[in-house]
Amino acid sequence: MKELLVTAKISAKEATETTKAVDAATATIPVNVPETVAECLEVYGEEACHSNLVAQIKIAIQSTIRRGLTAGKDVETMTTELSTWKLGVSQRKAADPMSKVLKATENMDAAQLAAMIKTLKGQLNG
Repeated sequence: MKELLVTAKISAKEATETTKAVDAATATIPVNVPETVAECLEVYGEEACHSNLVAQIKIAIQSTIRRGLTAGKDVETMTTELSTWKLGVSQRKAADPMSKVLKATENMDAAQLAAMIKTLKGQLNG
């Protein structure tokens, strides 16, 4: 077993009268965790390890689906992309800078767009 420091925090919004937190609150707790898969199986058992693994796989895939939905992808496209999904391998692709700018500007009004264009022209001439 090895010691792992686990930190979690809550925002001021999440703080309740019970916590007496005015600002965000943070706590770090040391816990002992197995160092190998074999040790994990020995400590927690096969069923618990498998159950936790499946839960984490589900969370990772849900995150990928949410990103796909946000990007406007349909179920067929996401299914195809996830058919090659592999645990521990990032599915995120580097975003095209132009796409990021267009996405960021889609809800801007004419004045905001004009200000942005002026700033970009300044960078170009800068």
